Amino acid sequence: MTPNFWRRTRRWLGWISLALLALVMSIVGTIGGHLMWVQNQAPNPMAIVVLGGDFEREYFAADFAQNYPQLPVVISSGMPEPKSRQFFAQVGVGGDRLVYDHQAVDTLTNFTTLLPQLQATQIRHVYVITSDFHRARSRLIAYLIWGAHGIAYQFIAIPTQTPPEPGWLLLGDIIRTVVWWLTGAVPTAHNGWIAFLSGYVNF
Repeated sequence: MTPNFWRRTRRWLGWISLALLALVMSIVGTIGGHLMWVQNQAPNPMAIVVLGGDFEREYFAADFAQNYPQLPVVISSGMPEPKSRQFFAQVGVGGDRLVYDHQAVDTLTNFTTLLPQLQATQIRHVYVITSDFHRARSRLIAYLIWGAHGIAYQFIAIPTQTPPEPGWLLLGDIIRTVVWWLTGAVPTAHNGWIAFLSGYVNF
């Protein structure tokens, strides 16, 4: 192939890259503006969401929920439900406040599986309880999934001694979120789609 061909190819690839970057920035900006509007409309959280993957999150949530007795507690794929209900009952958090969802298999599906339930109950602002090492990735997913659908959030991070998660997990979740946007299906290690990125430790 001629040098002119490669020059033209590089030029086109450069323009395509710029167009994609502009599109991404536009989407991110639109979501940010939408979130600001939602937070103005619903300034106070309407539920407490606990991301599964570490039992300590539910122990913390039980104490946290006592400060907000009017809020339901939504637990996404946490500890076995009977054990969880028993623990919450011991600290006075009634069973009628607890909502369990067992569909999630990783961090991304924590957010995609809860989205229809939050929308159906018109919950537009939530507290999200997770571990400190897990917060950065969870916040990005919340922004892309919930923020795009008009659900605001406030993260409550539990201090741990665990080091921050590796960047490849974040990259994998960005790619999987784009696939979810386009297809409505979530690639996970469990269904075999790009398992080399999502991995088996994606909580």
